[in-house]
Amino acid sequence: MTLRVRDHDQAVRKAMEVSSELDIYSIVRIQDRRDRTVAVTNAATDSVSSEFLSGAGVQVFTTDGLGGFACSDTVTPDSLAALTACAASLARASRGRGAEACMEIFKATALQCDMDRVVPAGFDQVKVELEEDAVLAVNRESTAVDPRLAARTFYRITDEQWRIARSDGTDVSFSMARAVVMNSVTARDGDRAATVNTSVSGEDASVLLSPHCREVLRKRTERAAGMALGLLTAARVRAGNYRIVLDYALAKGLAHEAFGHAAESDAMETSILGREGVFRAGERVASDIVTIVDGPIPRDYAYQPISANGIRRETVEIVRRGVLSQALSDVFSAARAGVGITGAGRAESYRHLPIPRMTNTRITVEDPLPIGKRFEDVTPEDVRDVLDSAGLLTSDP
Repeated sequence: MTLRVRDHDQAVRKAMEVSSELDIYSIVRIQDRRDRTVAVTNAATDSVSSEFLSGAGVQVFTTDGLGGFACSDTVTPDSLAALTACAASLARASRGRGAEACMEIFKATALQCDMDRVVPAGFDQVKVELEEDAVLAVNRESTAVDPRLAARTFYRITDEQWRIARSDGTDVSFSMARAVVMNSVTARDGDRAATVNTSVSGEDASVLLSPHCREVLRKRTERAAGMALGLLTAARVRAGNYRIVLDYALAKGLAHEAFGHAAESDAMETSILGREGVFRAGERVASDIVTIVDGPIPRDYAYQPISANGIRRETVEIVRRGVLSQALSDVFSAARAGVGITGAGRAESYRHLPIPRMTNTRITVEDPLPIGKRFEDVTPEDVRDVLDSAGLLTSDP
């Protein structure tokens, strides 16, 4: 067992004992996170740093659904007992002050499980000197394409663990390992400059060290650098309406911003996908070939298997065949938004209350056109030929 958050059994038990004595319902969240970063600019190391974060937050509810919250960076039986009592005092003090009650938490189903994702090149398996050397090498490769290029390469590896315990007997622990290496490349010629970004992400240092990931990053960077260099002499695009072809990354990004955030149930009063605070399920928003999905994907950078409220995270079809279907919701805002609970609660840290947020949002399309190449090897000419062969360029070449 490598889940460090499992070492706090006594502290969790003490919090639950105090909760029972005070006749309140508690959610205990314990976080243990480690980050290491390396940043390089133009073949010189800017920084190598490590950051460690650990602590606990206790959210409580009175029998009539009023809530309170307290947190500390100390995780001991005494500290969690004090946090629980403090949060209970805050909850009771909110009575008569317009606080909004939540009774849905009392209906949540109890869950017990451990989900420890062990990765081969994780935080403790790779020496920082090796990581720094690799980041320097990636940075040098990024500027070798053309003397007009400057580059900044940034690498981060994260080992994050959570433990969520509730008064109903829920006790879950899970780990989230992730890593990313990013290149920011600037092309400059006279008074014109253009900057492009590219990255490779995953769950461990293989994003930086494996030959496959390095080759993917190299190809993406070369393509991006070529775009930056081309922009130095490119004509200005006139304002107007254009038919365009998006690559998957931009399409996914637009889906993330336009549909993912808009489907989060805590902001439905102001969301374009809400009407009078209720999710507009059943309304058509796209062609029937389009489905927009959000949910945890193992080995993905945004992987989260269980919500910060101790509820399994579901895969949600925000749009199903062009029609609004499901919202991203948590136990505290689902009922008000008129939707079911999907376990989408995410907490920024143990110091924060969870809110509904995305994990991995992506677009799926029925009957995609095969192209027969990896994304990094596809050229604009390849895309044009596929569209042409499918008859999609005849009306507007």
